[in-house]
Order: sequence, then structure tokens, then C-alpha cells
Amino acid sequence: MRHSPTYQWEVYAGVALLLAGPYAAVAQKLEYQLVDPAIIESRLRRAVDKNPEREKILETLFEEAGCKGEQLVEQPVKGWHTANVICTLKGTDEATIVVGAHYDKVGIGHGVVDNWSGVSLLPSFFQGLQAKPRRLTFVFIGFASEEDGLVGSKFYVDRLSKGSAKRSGLWSISIRSGCRTRKYG
Repeated sequence: MRHSPTYQWEVYAGVALLLAGPYAAVAQKLEYQLVDPAIIESRLRRAVDKNPEREKILETLFEEAGCKGEQLVEQPVKGWHTANVICTLKGTDEATIVVGAHYDKVGIGHGVVDNWSGVSLLPSFFQGLQAKPRRLTFVFIGFASEEDGLVGSKFYVDRLSKGSAKRSGLWSISIRSGCRTRKYG
């Protein structure tokens, strides 16, 4: 898969923004280890057409990146056949950055750009951040059923308790014809 230099720059800029943003949000020096671009590309190439299969592949990608056991959970979304896939990387503080992207696709096309290209980056972000100690906790979420009206993300937010860990920010990765990241909080 070849991309124009502009597209590659947008992706690199989006990754840098994602990794630098939490630093600005809660004033922590954030250290990370770069993930080999061949690994990132191989994760992107694992896209399939059926949403339930995408969910299982995302779980496998997280496991291969080192997110296992209690760190990796499925959050069944009531009324839907797919679940949110949640990988938590604990820090020493309760301050939490949620990094989310959706893995589902609409009926037509392969859904690689919208949004397998975004969600397939989540295990790489986990892998890059796990190698270094951190104060912040990161929660990486592959949201289910977002193309049907943001179902998975609403379900996740609705289940947060008022006493849950302090949420310092949310990064939503949604890639369409380039790389756009959004910071909330």
C-alpha cells in the first residue's frame, strides 16, 4: 500500500499530536518507544469486511502488542452483536486519557480508511507507551456500532460511574481522506 508524502505526513503529524496532547492536558512528560512501521502496516492489512471478525482481530492485535489478561476486556453493547474492545494501560495516577476509534464499517466498501486505519493504530499506541513508566492511565477503546449512531461510545460513556477515575481527556481517531484527530476535554 503506497501513500502520498502528504498523506504520510498527516498520519505522522496525527500520531505526534496524539502522543503530545496528553502531555499538554495534564503536564506529564510522556515517553514512548517507536513501533516499527512494518508492524503498523501489517496491522492495517488485517482488515476484513465483517464487523464481528473485525472485533476478534482487534482483540488479537491488542494481545500481540502485549495487552492481555485483565488489561483487555470486551464490553458487550446491549442490543448489538459486537462489543467495545477495551485495553487499559495503568499508570501511577488516576488521571486517565481515553484513546478511541471505531472498528465497524458500513455495508459497502472495505472500511479500511473509515475506520480500520484508525482503530488498527490503537495496539501500536499501547505497544509504544507500555515500554516506559507513566503517571497517566491510558484506556484504548475500539468502539462497536459507531456507524449506526455512535452506539458503542455512548454505551461506554453511559456506564462510567461518577466515582470512576478522573478522565483528563479523550482522543478520537477517525480517519477520512487523511488523518484527523480530535481532542475532547
